[in-house]
Order: sequence, then C-alpha cells, then structure tokens
Amino acid sequence: MAIESRDVLKTYFQAGDVPTESQFGDLIDSFISRLDDGVYVFDVPGTDEKRFGVGIQEPLYPLGVQGAGTFDALISFHEPTGIPSWLLNMQPDGAAESGLNFEQQTPAGGQSRLFLNGTTGNVGIGTFEPQQKLQIETSTPAGLAGLKVLNTASLGNQGWAIGHQQDNLADRDGGLSILENEPNQERLFIRPGGNVGINEPIPDTKLHVSRPVADAQSIISLAEGTGIAVVGPITNNIVMDFQGIQAREGETIGDVVSLEVSDLHLQNLGGDIVIHGDGEIDEGLKAIVTNEAAMGLGTLTPEEKLEVNGAIKLGNTTNDNLGTIRWNGTDFQGRTATEWVSLTGGNGSAPFWVQGPENAIFYSAAKDPRVGIGTDNPQETLAVNDTETSAAGNTAVGVVNQSTTTSTSEDSNRIAMDLSCVGDWGGSDNTKNIGLYVSEVVGQSAPECNLAGVLNGNVVVGELSSGLAVVGRGGSRVLALQNGTVPTGTAAVASTQLYSQDLGDVPTLHVMRGNGEVIKIYQETPLTAANNEDLPRRYNESMDIIENMRERINELEQRLQAIGFLG
Repeated sequence: MAIESRDVLKTYFQAGDVPTESQFGDLIDSFISRLDDGVYVFDVPGTDEKRFGVGIQEPLYPLGVQGAGTFDALISFHEPTGIPSWLLNMQPDGAAESGLNFEQQTPAGGQSRLFLNGTTGNVGIGTFEPQQKLQIETSTPAGLAGLKVLNTASLGNQGWAIGHQQDNLADRDGGLSILENEPNQERLFIRPGGNVGINEPIPDTKLHVSRPVADAQSIISLAEGTGIAVVGPITNNIVMDFQGIQAREGETIGDVVSLEVSDLHLQNLGGDIVIHGDGEIDEGLKAIVTNEAAMGLGTLTPEEKLEVNGAIKLGNTTNDNLGTIRWNGTDFQGRTATEWVSLTGGNGSAPFWVQGPENAIFYSAAKDPRVGIGTDNPQETLAVNDTETSAAGNTAVGVVNQSTTTSTSEDSNRIAMDLSCVGDWGGSDNTKNIGLYVSEVVGQSAPECNLAGVLNGNVVVGELSSGLAVVGRGGSRVLALQNGTVPTGTAAVASTQLYSQDLGDVPTLHVMRGNGEVIKIYQETPLTAANNEDLPRRYNESMDIIENMRERINELEQRLQAIGFLG
C-alpha cells in the first residue's frame, strides 16, 4: 500500500468511479490510526474539551507524550534535512535521577545543555547532578565558566560576567571573578581561601583594594573620586590610598561636590593609640598617646603629659606665648610674662648663666663648674654670699625636707642634708678629711651667742646604723647624744652614750660607757649630819662618833653606786 496526498485520494472517489481494494488501502494508510499509531484524540467526558495524546490514550493535559519501552526520549527536533538536532528526554545516559533534559546531538554524541532534576528541582547547565538551584559546569581551560548579564538598553558597557576562573597562575586558579565586558576588565576577584580583591588580581589579605599607580585619581586630593578606598558618604568621609589617610567633608551644590579637609578622629571612644605596637619592636622605637592624654616617645608608660626617652631638638619662634621655650640659634630661652630670658647665661659665652640682679645666681665654667649665689667669683663648687641687711634676722642657707615617707623599713631614713667627703686621699696623713666644717661664726657682741650649731633632735657623731636602738652603735670613738630615750642593746666598746632619763621625776644626765656601765650625774640629798665632837679618851665613849662615821661612809658608798661611780 502507498501513502498518497489528499488530491490523489480524491480522484478515487469522483462521480461514477468505483474505488478498488488497493485504493481503499492507500486511503487507510494515508491517514493516522489512533490505535495502530498510538496517536489519540481524547474527548474529555462531560465537556467539549479535546486532548491530543502521543503514546497515551487519555492525556491529563491538552498535549500528552509518553515514551515507549525503555527509551525515555519524548520529543525530537530535526533540521530541514531531516537530521535530529535536539532531543527532549527524561533520564539521559549518565543521569542518576530522572528529570527533564534538553540534549543537543553533536558529532561527539548527545550533550546535555539543560537538566531539571525531577527530585530536587535543581537546574543544571552542563551537569546531571546540580547541588544548587542553578549549577553551571563546563571545562574551559584558561577561561571563565560563568554567566553574562547584559541590558541591551544600556550604553554604558557591554554588560558583566561572573564565573569560576581557570588560570595558569596557581594563586588565581579556582577563584571567582566579576568582569566588566568590552573591555574585559576584572573588577572583583575572590581568591580560593577567602581573600577578596577589588581591582587587585591576586589579593593577599581578606580585603585588598587597589588601583594602578599610574591612575591619576588614585592619589588622595580634595576632589571627588580620588583615593583608593572611601568610607562614608561623599560629603563626609575618610579616604585612603597607598600614601596615607585623609578626613574630608563638604557639600553638594547641584551635581558638583566641594570638599575640604576635616578632623581625623582616632580611638573616638577612648583607649590608647600606639605607634609601632608590634611586640617584636623595641620599646625605644614606640610612641603612644594614652587614654589619659599623656604622650610617650620611646616609652609606653609616660608618667607626665609628655615623656621623651631621648633628646628633644628645639627651633625658633617669634610668638610670645607664655611658658614657651625656644632655641634662637645661639641660646636656649624661655618666655616669661614680659620677655624672653636666657636659660643658659644669655649670649653663648662666659658667664654662661647669670640670673637676677647683682649676680643672684651666677654660673661659670671657666674653672671646674662653679655656682655662686650672691657672688660672681665663687671659690667653691657652691658659694653662698649673703649680704642682705635684715632687721628681723635671716638665714643664709635653708634646707627643708618636706617629703612624706610611707615605708616601714628601718633603712628608710629621711635626711634633710647629706654631706659626703669621698674620693681618693692624696694629702698628708696629718691633714684632715672633714665632712662638715664651720670656719667662723662671729658678729654677736656676746661671744657665747655665736653658735656653730643648733640641733633640735637626736645627734650622732659617728654613724647611723638601722635597726639598733643604741645611737652610733658600731662606730669608732663615737660620741652620741640621745634625748629622752634610754639606749637598748650594747653600744660600741670604744663609745660613750649621753642621754637624759628621769630620776626621781627629775631629768638626769646619764653617761653609758661602751661596756654598758652607766653613770648618773645629779645632786643627791645631804648625807647624815657629821658628828664633830672631840673623841673621848676611852673607847666606849667614842663609839657614837665611830658609828656616825661608818653610817656616813655607807651612805656615800650607796650613793656612789647608785650614780654609777662605784661598782
């Protein structure tokens, strides 16, 4: 039988013709048999709706296609030449799960171009096993497997591409790139491991922002669009480049932004600011501004508002701010309420330092350094010449120690003046090494009123030894005066202790020898009155006189023992 066209089939049934058996066969073969060919028109019961089924008699939708046997292909799309180019199937070869697959027929075989997983709903492009809602896979050596986004209404560029990078550089291979098309310029790159680069092809930190050095706008200026990174709105921001950080502020007038410098705040909520804070850097190379507004240079623990572990170099100034110090090129000067005054002596030559009227303070280095107070010819390292006329009396040198001691250590002595005479002795054995020498005290008409020393406390001639109640213990040939306190312990053998102690409620001078023997110096009550009668010639008549004598001798012995003259 043959498949004929409608025009040929119509000739079989013209008026007066009787179709033959063969012609009836051609008629039947030229049309579709729903039962034999598996193509059905389904009349939905109770409605006027008709559905068309291929391989299925009662499709649930207007078009139903059902695969036959083990072949899951549903639809094929053919070239005009009859070659099938595309297939629509449900479970292509290599797919673990069924879904909907668009497959292209190529010389290398069928290639899946789009797969919709029937279990997860994930969509795969280039893969049968998409793990995300959309997963794209391809093998593109030295290229990008990704997406392109293009708004054809935009004239700004040719769109953007995003994708997984294959690169011959190991540091870039496997990264995620975002590129601006035509020209293909990479704007964002995420390196495997998490480092992010903005205009930086190989970011070496978690965020690496870069621009080419040749880009004129990469340098900070007070113009919009400059710098490498900007934090904050365009009218109030901090901008950074590879040279520094700048705070800027401004305003927008129309479409023009006018910027100017602004304050740069560091540690806005408080806390120390440390420069060179790395623990491996020596503290002498560090700087700090503490939370208490103290600055340290070369130290991290400044004890004043400014502490410099090193030298300070001063320059000149023409301002007259009080309390200012400067170097005018020849001298250090300080600014008082009325003038600049020298801090060294005035003019860079001797005398190097003269302060106040009539050489009140005079310093000269013509010899070994000497300082004169009230004299411009000091003969000693420190010479004090007081020529003041005073009706109320005066003191040439006053030394007052007002320090407060908190230590409980017996070695913590508070000393108003410490006089030392040390160094190699090169003089005669007969000359003296004197720690304190008062050469002359004259002027009072009553000589006894010319006092060399007035002492208002304990006095030691010899040495101080901490932790011992005996003043001067351990010294050699010590004479110690101690007021109101009985020495405890044993003094040096070759020493004498003088102290006051009440005896019969009367203050009495005591002298303690180095062996601990004490002599008390005081006036005792009178002895028994003497019996000066003539001795009788007979013994029994002289007994009263002898008894009187013995009583007086005994009383004298007791009193001499009491004051320490007898043992």
